[in-house]
Amino acid sequence: MKQGAQRKDERLILNIPENFTEWWKNSWGFLALLALLVFITYVNSLPNGFVSDDVTAIRDNPGINKTSLFWSPPILSPNSLILFIVHKFFGPDPAIYRGVNILFHLGYSWVIYFLLGLLFRPPTAFFAAALFAVHPILSESVTWISGGNYTQYGLFMLVSFLFYILSERKKKYYYLSLASFFVALLFTERAFIFPLILLSWELARGRLLCNWKKTVPFFLLGGLKVIPSLLSINKRFENLTTEYALKSRIENPLLQIPIAVSVYLQLIFYPTGFTFFHSKTAYTYFEYGWRSAVLMLYLGMLVYAYFSRRRMAFFWLCYFIIPLLPTLTPLRVASHIAERYVSAGVLGIFVLVALGLAKLSRMKRLKPAVYAGFALLLLGLSIRTMIRNTDWKDEHTLWAQTLKVSPNSVNAHNNLCASYVQKGEMDKAIQEATTAINLMPTYAHPYNNLAIIYVRMGRYQEAKEAYLKAVSLNPNLWQSYRGLGEIAFEQGNYAVSRDYFLKVIELLPQDAEMRYNLGVVYLKLNDKANALEELQKALELNPQHEKARQILELIQKDQQSNPVILKGQAEK
Repeated sequence: MKQGAQRKDERLILNIPENFTEWWKNSWGFLALLALLVFITYVNSLPNGFVSDDVTAIRDNPGINKTSLFWSPPILSPNSLILFIVHKFFGPDPAIYRGVNILFHLGYSWVIYFLLGLLFRPPTAFFAAALFAVHPILSESVTWISGGNYTQYGLFMLVSFLFYILSERKKKYYYLSLASFFVALLFTERAFIFPLILLSWELARGRLLCNWKKTVPFFLLGGLKVIPSLLSINKRFENLTTEYALKSRIENPLLQIPIAVSVYLQLIFYPTGFTFFHSKTAYTYFEYGWRSAVLMLYLGMLVYAYFSRRRMAFFWLCYFIIPLLPTLTPLRVASHIAERYVSAGVLGIFVLVALGLAKLSRMKRLKPAVYAGFALLLLGLSIRTMIRNTDWKDEHTLWAQTLKVSPNSVNAHNNLCASYVQKGEMDKAIQEATTAINLMPTYAHPYNNLAIIYVRMGRYQEAKEAYLKAVSLNPNLWQSYRGLGEIAFEQGNYAVSRDYFLKVIELLPQDAEMRYNLGVVYLKLNDKANALEELQKALELNPQHEKARQILELIQKDQQSNPVILKGQAEK
C-alpha cells in the first residue's frame, strides 16, 4: 500500500526539467504567446490616469520620494518600494506604474505555465495560463495601479508553492519557498492564509500526516504578520466607517458567504457587471436561494472530489476558496465583495476549466473544435478586458461607470461629486452629494464635498454649516477643519482660522502646506515668533516650498533691520 501510494504521489509531478535550458527550448514559443496575449489585452490601459487611491498614494503624495514611504524599521513595504523607485526614475507617469503591474501580471502567467507544466500533461498549463492572462476579472488588480498589490502577493504565493513542490526533490527549494512566502507577507497580511493551501495540497496527496511539520514554519511566519493586524482591528473598523461608509462591523455569514462566492463565480463564467464598489446588499428570496444553491454545489463538488479520489480537482477547488477566507469572515474588515480579492484564487477555477478542455482536446474528433473554440474564447475575454480597462481612464469615467452597475454606492456618488467639482459642473456636483447624503446621512465626506461646492459658489454660510456637520460626524476629517479655517481667514477672523488650522496640524503634523498656512495666519495676528517657527517647519518638511522660503527671508530681513527679542527666542 505504501509503495503504491508513493508511486501515485510521484505521478503528481510529471515533468521536472533536468536543466532550464532544455525547458526554455521547448517552452519559449508558449511564453512568447502568453506575453503577446497580455500585451494586446492591456496595452490600451497605459494612457489611463491616476484614479481612486492612486491619487493620494502617488500623484498627491508629498512623501513619494522619501525612504519612509517603504521603510519603517524593521518593516519593509515592497509595494511602496516599487512606487518609490518608479517615481525616482520616471516621475509621476501613470503609464510606467501601470506598466509595472502588467509586467507582474505577465510574470504571474509565466509562473502558472511553469508550475502546471510540472503537474499535468500538455496543453493544460497553457490553457490555464492563457485564461489568467486575458480574463477581465483580473483587470482591477492590473489596470488599477493601487490594485497591483494583489497581483504581487498572489504571484509570490504561487512562487512559494512552486518551490514547495520542488523541495520534494531538493531541500534547498524549501528555504526558497519560505523566503517567497515572506515576501508575499510583506506585500500584504492577506497572504497569511497560504499555509492552508499547503495543508490542502498535502491532504490531496494523502501525505498530511507525514508532511504536516513542513507547514509549521509557514504558519509561524503568517502568525507574526497577522497578529499585529488583529490587534489593530479597531483602527481598521474606524477607518472603514469614516472613509468608506461602513455601516456595520459584523456580517451575517449565512448571507455574506453564499452571495460573495456566487458573485465571484458569476463574474468568472459570465464576465459582465464589473464594478469598483459592489454595493448591492438587498436580495430577493429567489436570488438568495439560487446563490445558496451555487455555494452548496461548489461545496458538494469539493467533498465529492476528495472522497472519489479526484484529489487534483479537490486541491484546485480549495485553491479558489482559501484566498477568499480573510474577506468571508463575519468581521467586516473589508468590502464584502471586490474583484481584486479573487485575483489569487481565480487560478483554481481556471485550472479546472483547463483540465476539462485538455481532456476534450485529446479526443481526435474534438481536438480542432476545442482549439478553435478556445481561441475564440480568448478573443472574447480579451476584448471584454480591454473594454473594462477603459473604465479606469480617469476619475470621472470610473465613478460614472461604477454607478451604472452599483447605483446605490454611497462612495461612488461622493467621488463622482468631487469629479464634477473639478470639472466645474456645480449643479451636478450638488446632485451627487445630495444623493450620497440621502443614501447615508451619517457619512461625513458628502457634507465636506457639499461645503467645497458652496465655497466655489460664494455661499460661505452654507459652506460653514456643511463643514461643521461633517466634523460632527467625523471629528478626524481634517479637510473640513481646513475648509473652516480658510473661510475664517477670508472673512478676516484670523484667530478662528488659527484654531482650525491648529486642529488640522494636530491630525496631520507632517503636512508642510498646513504649516505654511498657519505661519501666514500668525503673521496676520502679528505673532512673528510662531510664524517663524511654522515656516521653518514647513521648509524642513518640504525644502522646495518656495513661498515659505520667501516669507521666511522677509521676516529674517525685517528682524535684522529692526532687532527685537521675539517671543520664544527669549525663552530659549
